[in-house]
Amino acid sequence: MVFPLNFTNEPVLSLRKLFPLLRSKEYAQARLQLGPSTSASNFKAHYGQGSSHPIQLFNLDQFINMNMEKCGALEKNLTGIRVSDKISLGTSVKKIVRQIIEGIDSGYDTYLQEMAPYFIEQIRLQYHFDVCEKHWFRMAGSSVWLEAYGVHMMVSRLAYSPDGSRNNPKLSFVYTELFDSNWEPVSLSLVVPSNIAQGYRFFEHNGHGYTIVNYPTILPIPFFHDYDYNEMKYLGPEDARVILVKNPAGHEEPLLVFNAWHQKLAYLDDDEDEYLVKKMQEYRSMWVGWPWQYQRGKTNVDGFADSRFDTLMYNRVKELMIKNIPRQVKQKNWTPLISEMLRSKLGYDNELLFIYRWANLQILKCDLVGEGRCGFVYKLNKRLVTSSKVGPLRGGTQLININQLIASSSSKEITDKLIPPGREIWIGFARAHLVKCGCGNDLYRPNLVVITKDTVTVDGTSTDHYKVSHISGFMSLNVEIISWNPNRPYELCSGTNALIPNGISKWDLMVEMDQNGKVRFYDEVHLAISVSDSTIDGISMKGLLNSLFSSQNTLFMTTDELNDKAKQDLQIPMSEDNLEGLGYNNDNIICAMDASSRFCSEYGDEKIRIENEKGGNYKDNEVDTYEEKMEDYKAALFDLGYDY
Repeated sequence: MVFPLNFTNEPVLSLRKLFPLLRSKEYAQARLQLGPSTSASNFKAHYGQGSSHPIQLFNLDQFINMNMEKCGALEKNLTGIRVSDKISLGTSVKKIVRQIIEGIDSGYDTYLQEMAPYFIEQIRLQYHFDVCEKHWFRMAGSSVWLEAYGVHMMVSRLAYSPDGSRNNPKLSFVYTELFDSNWEPVSLSLVVPSNIAQGYRFFEHNGHGYTIVNYPTILPIPFFHDYDYNEMKYLGPEDARVILVKNPAGHEEPLLVFNAWHQKLAYLDDDEDEYLVKKMQEYRSMWVGWPWQYQRGKTNVDGFADSRFDTLMYNRVKELMIKNIPRQVKQKNWTPLISEMLRSKLGYDNELLFIYRWANLQILKCDLVGEGRCGFVYKLNKRLVTSSKVGPLRGGTQLININQLIASSSSKEITDKLIPPGREIWIGFARAHLVKCGCGNDLYRPNLVVITKDTVTVDGTSTDHYKVSHISGFMSLNVEIISWNPNRPYELCSGTNALIPNGISKWDLMVEMDQNGKVRFYDEVHLAISVSDSTIDGISMKGLLNSLFSSQNTLFMTTDELNDKAKQDLQIPMSEDNLEGLGYNNDNIICAMDASSRFCSEYGDEKIRIENEKGGNYKDNEVDTYEEKMEDYKAALFDLGYDY
């Protein structure tokens, strides 16, 4: 019995088959050529391609009570996983700068015109002297596969630094582009569902709103800014991740999750006046944004109405706030995940889950259709305050709902056989940030993570309990790291050494079940990564799901079986006081971080030895020529009255 992959055989440029009115010359573009379709037989034939990448995984099958000397009892090496060579998904920054200049000069892009005072004279010179790469940086690409259109949608951070410092950008934007199934960039106009049905580029069909979006583009994400007020360090959306959600009309659409500075009126203690007064306070908060939905004005980010912006069109955004606590000054690195069980209640996603904290696991549930209020649905340590430090494990990709993935690729019989009732499983890649672990000041690498949720009866009360059931040590993905300083390529352990996972674009899956009922997965994960905040690359992993499910039997055990196993192993009853011993603990996380530290130390020994052998100054004639261009740019900038 074979359940085929969800590959598309016929590429779809847009939804215009539904709309004869769009069959005009303006939108009658050539069909998107995605190359030959991928069949199940072709997929199996090429399944073994790529280089081997074993994964050191830690489970919670035993209770070691945070004793790292016993980490070997939790360790299991996953084999049979193949990793492809990375492919560059880079885009010419100079091309993007030209697009910005044309958008401003055309008069049609009101968003870019709004930002023009910050850089318009400078970027004309940057483009002229060919030094755009010194001031504009594209990083942190995250993508999803748009099945209805046959394309990957990639969002990335486009940062602008007037002084050329990559670590200190002044402005950030969300740059969005499309790639075909072979990861070739394409320029397209898509007809997409929207919350607006009338106006320029908007229309109605069967009672639902639609719009036309041209790609590539800079999304009009609203954010607070004031040209005459320079105290706020970072302006614009940062660290955007994209996830697919289902809207009330039944359409899948992208949703952004990002952090951004904004301001709100807050009560501040004024000692001189001896009473509380309201003043504007700055916050770095978590937001969600809809690339295909819109709002007029940006009062929700500015904290007040402003006639300059009140009629302008922006992408719709919503601040996420945790209930029953004051608005936090700084929030970032929430990891989104979709619950199939929550979706099934209404048929669409009116709520979204987030990993707020990995160590001492905390799960938030946030309202998408109301005011963006969030509440904790799970806390491993109920005494831990929200403002406590998060720890080294944070961020990473969105998590993929494995219940949904298997159900969409196989029969109900197989789905029910594999996943016990009431359980949800999510898989993704977090990333750990280790400081001075043996290679430079900061080292970042991916960690494979598995979250499982079960309804557990404790002291007579049934509640949902979540745990990081599996986590890996650092993963190299067989990717060579490049130096943070491109002029000194061997200095890999000076400053920051980073390989960061940003998004899972697609997870292809084929499921086979033989006559004996044994299940076999053929799966391939398409992952977006970045190296040293300098690249956006794509990589794929084959056999991850098959290796994980074939070696980790506890993923298949029912809640009762897990509880019975724990009771038998530990000889303790199920109660609130004993949950730690029953798998709801941090044992595997501390083991994974310890393994990651050893990875860092061994990696540092190797790279520092190479650095010491090479030594020297690596500037060459190409670098000298670029410096000459920079001197010409600085002179022209000075003539306009600007300091560099």
